Amino acid sequence: MPIQEAWDVTGRGPISSRWIDLDKGDMNKPNYRSRLVIQEVRHSGIDAIFAATPPLESLRFLLSLQRSLSSKKKYKIMFVDIRRAHWTAKIHRSVYVRLPPGVLPEGYCGRLNKAMYGCRDAASCWEAEITDCLTSCGFVPGLGSPVLFVHPGRDLRVSIHGDDLTTLGVESDLLWFKAKLEERYELKFGGLMGPDVHDVKNAMILNRLVHYDDDETTYEADPRHVQILIRALNLEQAKAVSTPGVSRNPDRGPELSGEQLKHYRSLCMRCNYLALDRPDISYSAKELARAMSKPCSADWESLKRLTRYLVGNPRLLWVYKTQLEPVELVMYSDSDDGGCATTRKSTSAGALMHGSHLIKFYSGTQHTIALSSGESEYYAGLRAGSTLLGCVSMAKDLGVDRMAVLAFDSSAAKAMLTRKGFGRAKHIHRSYLWLQQRVQENELTLRKVGTKVNGADLGTKYLDGYRIAELISLLSLVIAAKEHDLALHV
Repeated sequence: MPIQEAWDVTGRGPISSRWIDLDKGDMNKPNYRSRLVIQEVRHSGIDAIFAATPPLESLRFLLSLQRSLSSKKKYKIMFVDIRRAHWTAKIHRSVYVRLPPGVLPEGYCGRLNKAMYGCRDAASCWEAEITDCLTSCGFVPGLGSPVLFVHPGRDLRVSIHGDDLTTLGVESDLLWFKAKLEERYELKFGGLMGPDVHDVKNAMILNRLVHYDDDETTYEADPRHVQILIRALNLEQAKAVSTPGVSRNPDRGPELSGEQLKHYRSLCMRCNYLALDRPDISYSAKELARAMSKPCSADWESLKRLTRYLVGNPRLLWVYKTQLEPVELVMYSDSDDGGCATTRKSTSAGALMHGSHLIKFYSGTQHTIALSSGESEYYAGLRAGSTLLGCVSMAKDLGVDRMAVLAFDSSAAKAMLTRKGFGRAKHIHRSYLWLQQRVQENELTLRKVGTKVNGADLGTKYLDGYRIAELISLLSLVIAAKEHDLALHV
């Protein structure tokens, strides 16, 4: 198309493009990708474009379901990557692109018929495309997460994260689904993970590593994050410590500046991302992130200590052993009352269990200052209840019904959620009373548990090595030494 057409239709010139070369592997296992992308940016006055992403716990839930439903059928998990996914999706607006030199005559540009990597709405267009594909095959999209699908007739459950599809089902149905996808797309087939000899036993999905054994499946974080942290802080030869953090003196020392400040923020966010798959460092990573606006020398030392813990514990496995099918999703909730010496804010932590399988773990600082330990436990219960109901919805989107159970080690918080209204705590904002209504409507059940068996305690404060090991075992987590067969290196 003439470049003038781009100005006439959009009021702007064609968008520039460039080639991006990337090695998604390492020196021993190179995986080169070259991709032509456009450099479209969002301008002021233009609405943001939304594309759904499934919760990370949906992947773990599928791994758990495979081990929980095995007594009924021989369930397997299929891993599929759609090649050049965005190029298959129709684009519904006029986008003009300046192509690399020599492709078109001078004065001409390209007009997209399909979404191109770098378009603001490429992910949204791909979501519409893959939804159309799956619904035409009989799948039903989820209500809470529209990129979770279930096929009622064939007992297939699918989680779609970008161009990666993870599907649970029996082999015949999985191969039928693979054939349907091949009619429309070019696939990178990661195999079927299951008990048979011809099934794969190792897989990489979203850079997480999965291993299938006779009686258990393990899941772990991308090991390169730990390697990058250790190398960036020059701690390869450092002595390991038994805990990721310790309480420090309120005097935090001078503020960081310059390159050290940038370095801290970059490594801090890497720790925070790693903590999604490492409950043992969740609280320490959260505390480091709280100092990101004005980190001091004491925060730098805390970052180094967390990394020294990773030197000795580079690998944490989420273990999913074969179990009878659970009827409940149990969210364990805990808090540390006024744990922050500076703000006196408390910490909320939660551990979601599907039988003996950990599905989700989090740790976060409460926004409201609690006036008592019971109140801080109540606020922790609000977040836990919200997360629990969201995960019950996720399970329903995958065709699984589970009862919701919220477990506390605090009698006061349980009492506050059981009653109606403020009671004596009249200072609590009424927006925090919504969970009482859900309890009254029997959408979730409250349960009192002992402190010793509340796995959420792992994310509430700095703990000693013995207690960390105790809670890790309680949550069916295992510290491992030997690396995964598919592990990559920096």
